[in-house]
Order: sequence, then C-alpha cells, then structure tokens
Amino acid sequence: MARSDFPSVLIAHSDHAASAAVQSLVVALWPSAHVRICNSGGAAVEASHLSAPTLAVLSASLADMSGIELVRELRRAPAARLVTCVLVDAEADAARVREAMRLGLAAYLTRPLSIDVLGQRLKKLTFAHPGVPIDEPVIDVSDYLERIKNENEGAPLLGDVQTALTQCVRAADLDLADLEMLFGREPQITARLISAANSAAQFQGMPCLSLAQALPRLGVRRAFNLVLSLTIQRTALLADPRLAKSAQATTEAAQHAATIASWLAQKLKLNREACYTAGLLQNIGELALLRALQGWLDDGGVLPLTEN
Repeated sequence: MARSDFPSVLIAHSDHAASAAVQSLVVALWPSAHVRICNSGGAAVEASHLSAPTLAVLSASLADMSGIELVRELRRAPAARLVTCVLVDAEADAARVREAMRLGLAAYLTRPLSIDVLGQRLKKLTFAHPGVPIDEPVIDVSDYLERIKNENEGAPLLGDVQTALTQCVRAADLDLADLEMLFGREPQITARLISAANSAAQFQGMPCLSLAQALPRLGVRRAFNLVLSLTIQRTALLADPRLAKSAQATTEAAQHAATIASWLAQKLKLNREACYTAGLLQNIGELALLRALQGWLDDGGVLPLTEN
C-alpha cells in the first residue's frame, strides 16, 4: 500500500481502553487514516454500510453479536466484501479458527493481545483499492468448497447426521434402556418415535403413550433409523429458498429410496434396517454440498443461481 493511500479504519470493540489503544496504533502507522470506533456490532454494520472501510479491526466478543457474525454482516454489503478484516478473539479452538478463516480474514489473533504483535500484522496487510466497486466475493465458491472438503476429510457432513449415523452403526451395542436415556430429553424425537410405534404397521392394540412403551415395538435399529431420517430432514431446512427447494427434493428422494430398499430387503430376506439406512444415505453427499453452499451464502458469498 502506498504511503499516500491511507486507509479508512473501523474499530469495533466494547472496551473503550482497548479501542483507544488500537486507534493510537493505527494513527502511528498511518497518520492520515480516518478512524471510526464502534462499541457494538450493530453500530459497526451501520457505519460500514454508510461508508465501507478499507480495514476493520474487530473484537470477537461484542455485546450484541460475535465477531464472526459481524464479519459475515460486513461481507453481505456489496461495497464491503473485500474489507480487510482482523479479528481478535479470546478463544482459539480449531473449529472456531476454521469457521473464522472461511470468511477470508487477513488475521485471526488471540487475547491477551500485544499491541506490538498487532502492529506487526497490520504493517504486512494489503488493502483493496479505495473507490473500486467490489462485485466478487472474498474467495471463489470453488475455493470455499475445496477448503471445506479438506477440513472435513471429504464432503462436509452435518455433525448431527454424523452422530445419528454413528449411533446406527453402534445399534447392536445398545439396548432399549440406553435409547430411552439417549432420546428421552428430545421432545421432537420422542414424538416421532411414539407416532411411528402407533402407525398401522406397528400398532398392537393399546396405543403407546410414552417413549418407554414405543421403543419395544420399534426395536433398537428401527428407532435409530427413524432418528437418522428426522436428522436428515433437519439438514434440509436451509435459509436460501433455492437451496431449500433442492434440499427438500433430495431428502424426499432419500426417503423413497430407503422405503424401496427396505421392501426389497424383505423380499430377498436381507437385513431390512441396514438396507433402509443405506437408502437414507444414498445421496447424502448432495445434501452436504447444499449445506456447504448455504454456508457460502451465510459468509457473504454470491451464487449465480436462478429460481428454476
């Protein structure tokens, strides 16, 4: 960055002393820099919409939103998509760092923060040229998907689905008492299992009124498959209507495949529940991709999709 191109700097921090220290550092580096200080995420977003900064130094723990949420909000404004962002966080576990770095941060620093360390990082930064319209997101969507794939050893699988699938695999090691403890605190799962136990295929006289009554009728493996099915349906609840439509079609196709697989297994005298599980998972990769694309949108990216 040329010495004549002084940046416009946004500082978002709830601690006034910390904000003042960062401001002093910025002014020492760029004496003519225009500095705006905000003590909340909402104020920072409003300020960036009025005039996009070239550099944002953000605290990860503001009163009204996290630093990661704030970066996402900044990225959603077309003029601010290439703002150079530095995030200062009190925590640095691997999952948190990965989530933050997907946003195209210039630096992710942890507290207690040395002003000298921050100064060294700021000196190395480069900035988008001021006044140039930004039409592209921070990173290309293909780069984003590649990062996601590398971080997750393949297509990203929602944590809840991974857990449900692991439970299905371990079904033989668990009994009905284990299931009651596992699912008893999940009202939606409990309702789903009781409903299934009272269905025409399972009904045996008196209706089930509790999870303890429903589980013996369903059996361990069937109960886990119902939970897996419900979990996959949850993953289809995406915010973008175009992606949600595709996700819904994907889950319906998976449910249909699972039903057909179970029917064929019965005819061929195979393990029905194992085949049902395979049917549910036959297009899980497509659903994982749709969730990754939703993550891209949440991080401020743009998808050139049509409604059809």
